Amino acid sequence: IANATTLATQGKIRIADSSRPTVVFDVSNSPFELRGRLEVITPSDPGIVLTYDRGNTFYNITWNRYGPINKVNISYDTGAQTYNNPIVNNLTANSSPYSWTIPNSIGTALKIKIVDYDNPGVSDTSNNTFAIKGSLLVKRPDGAESFLKGSAQDINWTPAGTYPGTVNIYYSTNSGANWTQIGSASPGNDNVTQTWNWTAVPDAISENCLINISTNTSAAINVSDTSNATFRIRGSVAVTEPNGGEIWYYNDTNR
Repeated sequence: IANATTLATQGKIRIADSSRPTVVFDVSNSPFELRGRLEVITPSDPGIVLTYDRGNTFYNITWNRYGPINKVNISYDTGAQTYNNPIVNNLTANSSPYSWTIPNSIGTALKIKIVDYDNPGVSDTSNNTFAIKGSLLVKRPDGAESFLKGSAQDINWTPAGTYPGTVNIYYSTNSGANWTQIGSASPGNDNVTQTWNWTAVPDAISENCLINISTNTSAAINVSDTSNATFRIRGSVAVTEPNGGEIWYYNDTNR
């Protein structure tokens, strides 16, 4: 069937004797449907991971069209097999590739669906799921801060993308050679700075401290960030005597 063949929902075939076409012929007893066909090309391979960056990253959705399909709708699914997230509707069918702005849909079970606008029964989906990941940015401490042992300090980060699950929070006192987990928290919503209170900075005096924040979702899309430069955990000293009001005498050594 050629690409230029007219599509139909009530098609029939007529075959006739070329020498007596009005006498010897037959026609299909019932109508049949002649459909076009769509084939998703990308994303379709396994292992594809896209990156969300607040409207600044794009991906080319490509497909093949067979038959005179005029318009298509494109949508995506995040795992429920409903494809209720529209990308574009009523798009000219020969517009492949279509540049898709990567959305804030962090996950690992996404698929694309392309549908004939005039005949929803004609469609195709990605052969394999793909993933979308985001990023994290540690805002505080980010270098040169000085935290007093035993004090409470705010740790701040900003996510790009709304991650499920939690983030783990770690600190290092040797420039990242070793890490110790100090807590976990919700990752937070896209582009909203988060705060976690480090309620008691430990007795780990060092000038080579770092904070690391890592998502705890799936290996394919996990992201992390670390302070850009080291900060300091310091101790303190307190003079207890003399502390006011005492009298010390010359040559007295019992002090």
